[in-house]
Amino acid sequence: MSCAFWAKKLNPERHVGLLELNQIGYGASTKNAGFLTKGSLSYYHHLEASYGEKIAHNFFSFGHDSIQLAHDFILKDSSLEFTPTSSLTLSTHVLQHNPFFHEVDHLYSDKFSRRAHLSPGEVKINPQTFIHHLKTMCEKMGVVIHENVVVDKKNCDGLQSQIIFCLNAYTGSFLENFQTKISPYRGQMLEMQIQDGHSFDHLFYYPEERVYWRFYQDKIWIGGKRLVDEERETTMDMGINSVIQLELEDFVRTKLNLRATVTRQWSGIMGFTKNERPICQRLEQENQYLLAGFSGHGMGYGFKSAKELVEHLDDKQKEPFFFNPLRDKIES
Repeated sequence: MSCAFWAKKLNPERHVGLLELNQIGYGASTKNAGFLTKGSLSYYHHLEASYGEKIAHNFFSFGHDSIQLAHDFILKDSSLEFTPTSSLTLSTHVLQHNPFFHEVDHLYSDKFSRRAHLSPGEVKINPQTFIHHLKTMCEKMGVVIHENVVVDKKNCDGLQSQIIFCLNAYTGSFLENFQTKISPYRGQMLEMQIQDGHSFDHLFYYPEERVYWRFYQDKIWIGGKRLVDEERETTMDMGINSVIQLELEDFVRTKLNLRATVTRQWSGIMGFTKNERPICQRLEQENQYLLAGFSGHGMGYGFKSAKELVEHLDDKQKEPFFFNPLRDKIES
């Protein structure tokens, strides 16, 4: 959807079509907790340990810019509900310092270390209304959207049009060369009605158990815990994993000290690469490109990634960040 938006926004005379296998919003973009975020502290520790501080800073800055783009072009002049906020990474032990995050004290729960790491400049949204608003914007600009369309890759190879495949978790089932490069992972989500009030407005991460949550009105949206039953969660099938759902319930009641009752359960399918970096590249056919494998960071990285890829289609001298994300792009 973001690629279609930028393809039309940057060149209103361009004919842009979007083919969707199911309904718009079927994928993980409407199944998440509504985090427009750069990611958790642990992700940037991983990047820094693997590639160095400058590369990690590149990713952090890219996420920041992508969130700002989404705010400026989608949220700012719309009636969508959104809340500027910060994310807070919690732990049960003292976390390693990271230069991109602010160390703060918190009184959220006595089950965590008092020191936490805060990342400002993030946004809470309702992911369903966000994606459907983006669809409406595309249609008003003239993007032709076809839903419930089955496409055969062989039929694409003879086309002269520029084609971007944005398949994420479903990439391997469509592009054989990527079956081992992008793996589907199902993420469980839980909504619970809170019996007591709360006053916390952050986006929360607890990377030790890969749990994330936020508060929405009088409810909590919480997800994660896929490593509890990783084998069953490595799937493209939507469904509820009762083992993980019970773990999430227990986390709310024991770790977060909340009295709450279950009101809704759902899941979404994400596409993970082995190194958890998105794939943005040209395929064997010169007019075909792939943008996928966001590894849980699609809401944060996706909007700017799409813009840069579309700009590359129009000017091959402009190289998208994720063409070569390990290049040191910080100006000295």
